[in-house]
Amino acid sequence: MINETYTAIYKVFAVLGLFTCLGLGSTSAQDTFSIVAVDSATGEVGSAGATCISIDTLGQLINRLVPGKGSINAQAASSTSNLVLGKDYLQKGFTSGQVIDSLRKYDKDGSPNTRQYLVVRFDIQNRVNTAGFTGSSASGYANHITGKDYAVAGNILSGKEVLDSMVNGYTRFKDAPLPDRLMASLLTAKMVGADKRCSIYNTSSLSAYIKVAKKTESSRPWTIDIQNGTGKLNQDPIDSLWNQYNQLSISRIQAPVTLCRSDTFNALIPSAFDSVQWTFQNKNTNGNSFRASSLSPGKYDIKVRYKFFEKWLSESYTFQVLSGGQIDLPKDTSICLNEIWIVKPDFNNGREVVWSDGWQGSLRALKLTDDTTLIATAYDANGCAGKPDTMVISTRLPPVLSGLNTDSICFQDSYKLTVRQANGQRPLRYQFGDSSVLDSAYTTHGKFAHQIPYAVVDFYGCSVSDTFNILIDSVIIDVSQRDRSVCPDDSTTITIDSHRSSLSEHSILWSNGAKETLNQPYSMGNHWVKLLTVLGCSDSFPFSVDTLPVPWLNLGTDTTLCMTDSLRIMNADTIFWWDGEESPLRLFDAKQASLVISGYARNNEGCVSDVDSLTLTGQELPIAEFSYSTSTDTVFFVNTSLHADRYTWLFGDQSPANSEESPQYIYDSSKLYSVQLIAGNAFCPSDTIIKSIDIVLGMNTISHSGIGVYPNPFTDHVTIASRKPINHVSLYDAEGRRVKDVNVLHRYELNLSTEDLSNGLYRIQVEFSDGGSQTTTLIKVH
Repeated sequence: MINETYTAIYKVFAVLGLFTCLGLGSTSAQDTFSIVAVDSATGEVGSAGATCISIDTLGQLINRLVPGKGSINAQAASSTSNLVLGKDYLQKGFTSGQVIDSLRKYDKDGSPNTRQYLVVRFDIQNRVNTAGFTGSSASGYANHITGKDYAVAGNILSGKEVLDSMVNGYTRFKDAPLPDRLMASLLTAKMVGADKRCSIYNTSSLSAYIKVAKKTESSRPWTIDIQNGTGKLNQDPIDSLWNQYNQLSISRIQAPVTLCRSDTFNALIPSAFDSVQWTFQNKNTNGNSFRASSLSPGKYDIKVRYKFFEKWLSESYTFQVLSGGQIDLPKDTSICLNEIWIVKPDFNNGREVVWSDGWQGSLRALKLTDDTTLIATAYDANGCAGKPDTMVISTRLPPVLSGLNTDSICFQDSYKLTVRQANGQRPLRYQFGDSSVLDSAYTTHGKFAHQIPYAVVDFYGCSVSDTFNILIDSVIIDVSQRDRSVCPDDSTTITIDSHRSSLSEHSILWSNGAKETLNQPYSMGNHWVKLLTVLGCSDSFPFSVDTLPVPWLNLGTDTTLCMTDSLRIMNADTIFWWDGEESPLRLFDAKQASLVISGYARNNEGCVSDVDSLTLTGQELPIAEFSYSTSTDTVFFVNTSLHADRYTWLFGDQSPANSEESPQYIYDSSKLYSVQLIAGNAFCPSDTIIKSIDIVLGMNTISHSGIGVYPNPFTDHVTIASRKPINHVSLYDAEGRRVKDVNVLHRYELNLSTEDLSNGLYRIQVEFSDGGSQTTTLIKVH
């Protein structure tokens, strides 16, 4: 009666829970604990979970698998439309974190804090990223945990220990297949009231599921897709799920298919399985390895039992022990020393042959220097070794050669040689090329050094090879220039560029009687040099020396040029100038008073001319300049031109030109005259200067310089007139001595007494109040 009551209560709660979670036509779900995970080694994706709601489609309601990419769970108050949207994000390549961020941002009902999400996925480099989200409004104890390749979450839980148990169960079987790890996660979390609502049912939950899809799958049904919704009192759905799961054929142990007789049977067993037992040939053993060396070739069956969550599971395997390859070496034999011998074994059921010295291959070429034992082993296509085989090879010694095997000869048409004699098993045969003879003599040419290969073969066919070297006494003497030419009265040194006598001593003889030297001086004529050897071989080299033409050089006569001009000297041959320059053409500028130019010419043959020279004198450009002073109608011109000896004066009144150096000129009318002085010399262009002179008859005038000094020439006094105030006046004689010195203050005219001065040329200097000064020239007469 009590059980019936609980059953009735359970059914009421189950229905109410389903309507509460799903609603009438709703697509929302209230789940408690679940896991999503991937296996990076196999590419599998999966999910498992349980809830205190009796429903056969829990896995479809809260999970979506995307084979080869990832898995997503949406629970708590998550809607199916959000789950479908999350799957779409996975297919488009979103990361786990981006999937959750997008679901929260674009929540279908606008209430993301009531949701709970788990996402795990592969990226394009096959790396795994995970993410989880638990909204602040999720019911009861709610949280999530993410790991390297998994994520777990739950709500309405009895506490944190539920999630911790799921993680511990999953990670404990980290090297087991992904379905086992997901199942272990649920089994570890199977505790009464894991979903707090199921405490009254004495179970962890009312429904459970597990789903796994391989990388190559495209749609349901998946490889593993078990949905369980028992809804029975005191019967946990995870146990029911576990019973159904054990009906699946899951291979957890990797065992070898073939073994060589020398191999060890090794099986790869997940370390988390509690116990492993093997049954082989009616014997039980523990562990995962045993030797197969005592087994004959053939097939064998083996069984394994292992414990997984208190249940004994079993698997069966068949493996084959292989016999390996077979090889038979030839019978023991003997061969000649250093003879190349090919070993051809009989080789069956094999892939390769390995010899005891490490060499690999079925055919083997041998060149022995001592007795040898050969051991070979054949391996079949699976790499299994067969029984080794052995053969012994003894070595026969070939004939022995002794004595010299080289001869030196002079150049000759033919030469008979005798090769080294051999000691060995008689009879001996001598092999020269294609000729086989019993004699050790052989005739060849003696025109150039060469080698005669030969072999000596004994009674057993063992042979020894050697080479007879024929060396020719090659006498060579060489002078690089057979004929040479020298300048008159010169000699040249003839040098031997190469000489040798490769086989014997030699001596050198020159036509001038010199001996043993490599070079000798020779003048014009025909000559020779010879090389002699003790074998009587010789080589000579004739040469001649001729006379070369001598160049001629004439630089010309001494000359004077204006310093703006140049002297061009050209010659057919290169001129070696006194200053070190070498050229056939050169320009010389007349920039100094006197330059001695000298040099000699040398032609391409190296002959030189006599030294020639000339003197080049430079004339500087003339500079026209003059000063003047006036006395009534007379102007006294003082020529101060430089570098000039020819002068032309034009006084500006249409009068004829004047060629005096410093003329005096009398003008006949008052006027402003333009006076021109042209100064020149015999080598340079003339220079011209023009000055204006204002003539006012009847009075003394002030010159263009701003002062007037009159009369000029003077007798007993001189009057100085200025347009600017005068401060000081000094008078100097022709030798530069000061003879008068007068200080005044701001005067425009000054009368200076000159009675005490002797006749001659004087220079007067006037200093003005503004700091300027002016100088002019005066002449005193009786």
